[in-house]
Amino acid sequence: MTDLDNITSDRRVVLLQRLTTPGAIDTLEPVSNLASSIGYCYELAQEVFETRPGDEVKHLDLLADLGYLEKQFFDKIHLCVCERRQFAINFREVCVNCRSSNIVETDMIHHYSCGYTGAEPEFQDGIRYLCPKCDVELKHIGVDYEKVSTDYVCGACAHVFTEPEIDCQCLACIQQFGVERAFVRTLYIYRISAKGILVASRGTMEGDIAAGSLIDPELNVYSFDYFEERLAQEFAGALRYDRSLSIVIAEIDRLDEFEVEHGRQASARKLRDFAGIAKESLRDSDAAAVFDQTILTLILTDTPFEGASIFANRLREHVDRLNDNPEERNITASIGFTSLTTEITGPQSIFDNAMDHLREARLAGGDTVRPLSRN
Repeated sequence: MTDLDNITSDRRVVLLQRLTTPGAIDTLEPVSNLASSIGYCYELAQEVFETRPGDEVKHLDLLADLGYLEKQFFDKIHLCVCERRQFAINFREVCVNCRSSNIVETDMIHHYSCGYTGAEPEFQDGIRYLCPKCDVELKHIGVDYEKVSTDYVCGACAHVFTEPEIDCQCLACIQQFGVERAFVRTLYIYRISAKGILVASRGTMEGDIAAGSLIDPELNVYSFDYFEERLAQEFAGALRYDRSLSIVIAEIDRLDEFEVEHGRQASARKLRDFAGIAKESLRDSDAAAVFDQTILTLILTDTPFEGASIFANRLREHVDRLNDNPEERNITASIGFTSLTTEITGPQSIFDNAMDHLREARLAGGDTVRPLSRN
């Protein structure tokens, strides 16, 4: 264990003890903070961990994953797709044709006599309406003309459309992207649990493995050692209580080639973002870990085959959100998954089965999920 692990672990104990101090609050609620990349911070945790505003969240999530804190939903916030994950996003109504925000809402006018229909500005001639097709003045609504709908007109390309689309523009990096590509971060209220109170009273983290060593520092997911232990527990629980259990294993296609083209830093960034997308989709009861440095392994608790298939295919589709740099080659992902059946005999068996399906996805050329269906 490194000295940093010891320091971080000690600070986690200090936080738990601060939450159990007589007269102190036992919850951590997010407070608005414009200096934070996520727009919020947890002031006590930031003070204890001595982090920049918002960076303390990774420590709180780990304490919650280990059972020392309980999470209660607070809100969701949209973040930029860039590496800094900024919350400062301008949501804009834009033209469906050219994506310009120079759009105005207007009434559509139908001239009965000649049948011409157009936007109201086309008919305006000072204080009167004049048909742009037949040059006849329109005096009485319901007699000469009618307003058939309210539409939008783009000032940039003159396109007329019924409903605008929503785009995002990051105020930090000025990048523009569709709202469906924005990263969605769930914010929680954290409350100390009975297990956390016990650790606070003891003054040390429970168990033989330090909390810091459970996390892979590169991807901010669990280490594979933790994954193996957790999988054994979930497998035993699934058998005992007759619950569903699925494993998903995913990797970026041809990441080594991407690294040759764009460098180690760009490759590492894509991998971190890939892990971030996978974690976004997980529930509190699920777990994400790294295997062999570049392969993500995901435990989906209480998830049957059909649910795992939906999750895996959605994850593959979401990878396109990482293709935000036109100067970089687009990336895709291969994903294999499996679910608990009577033929699977143990934790290693379910993991090996999912890995076999990952290999099938690779052989299919990538950007693929296997199996396609349950045999």
